[in-house]
Amino acid sequence: MAVHAELHTFGGTPLTPVLEAIYAARHVAGLDRNLIDRIEALDDDRQRAFARWCVHRAWERAGLVRPPWFRERLADMDAGHPAHPDFIDSTHARNRIDVDPRIRLTLVSGLPASAELIQQYEAMHAYARSMYAEATPLESAIEALRHTAQTYGMDYPELFARARSDFFGDHTTRDP
Repeated sequence: MAVHAELHTFGGTPLTPVLEAIYAARHVAGLDRNLIDRIEALDDDRQRAFARWCVHRAWERAGLVRPPWFRERLADMDAGHPAHPDFIDSTHARNRIDVDPRIRLTLVSGLPASAELIQQYEAMHAYARSMYAEATPLESAIEALRHTAQTYGMDYPELFARARSDFFGDHTTRDP
């Protein structure tokens, strides 16, 4: 019985030892195992590029690309600069989100619709988790995907389809 539960949890296939070591992989593998395996197969540079791609999608979805201060952080990230300290310690960034009239806080369903989350805070976690200096490129990519998926809430299949299309060049659709 436990074997069946684990197989269902991880999309029908046990996680590889590398993925098993990444806590966030346990949360997203059951949503689209094929996508997780494709991310694992990327080289380090492409995994880091995927993490940045996820952060962009999360911030777009959460409406964080309007304020200049946030756009500057994306530009810094894309240029390879280390994470801005205000974004790793999320208190300062959350305060900016909370008081900026251009940003409307939005509730989304957690995955799989188990709790409500604030979309903008999840988008900030996508950035922070993908930018930890100690994280491996694969960990950055998986963490960014997890929090970006949570930014999308139960619309996460839209994100995964876009990842397959935009990042992996797939132009076919697939049910999650």
